[in-house]
Amino acid sequence: TQLRGDIAVQGFWSKSNLAIFDVRRCHTNAPSIKKSFSTPAKALANAEKTKKEKYLKDCLAKNWHFSPFVVSIDGMLGTEANMILKKLADDQAEKTGAPRSVLINWLRTQLSFALLRGNFRCLFGSRQSLFRHKMTLFEDEVFYKSQSHFFDQMNLL
Repeated sequence: TQLRGDIAVQGFWSKSNLAIFDVRRCHTNAPSIKKSFSTPAKALANAEKTKKEKYLKDCLAKNWHFSPFVVSIDGMLGTEANMILKKLADDQAEKTGAPRSVLINWLRTQLSFALLRGNFRCLFGSRQSLFRHKMTLFEDEVFYKSQSHFFDQMNLL
């Protein structure tokens, strides 16, 4: 089987080489993670190690760089993800002349919003299905309301 990373960027770490990034979101507050690792940072480090064991050998054989981008669902970055964001901020600061601190803050903010959107979709489904059914919880009972009924209640039709 051929392994594929999530993102490929030409010239990220060095001008002539391809950089492969594989993204993983970790739920560091899950009971199984809390039981296995003493801190969330160790859980992220283990996820990075697992990704490297899976991809690094094949990438090095092709003269590619491999970097796991591991982030917790609440926004904590793995070591390599932190380095990637810093490199992006440094490159952008060099091109635009903007302060590095402003750029790294902007990147982290964008990442936080992307994580929030992903978490929201995991909890409530995609946007399309959210508008088809409105879920309301009343004492362990779940009621599904059709789209028209939901919008009628909201006085939107």
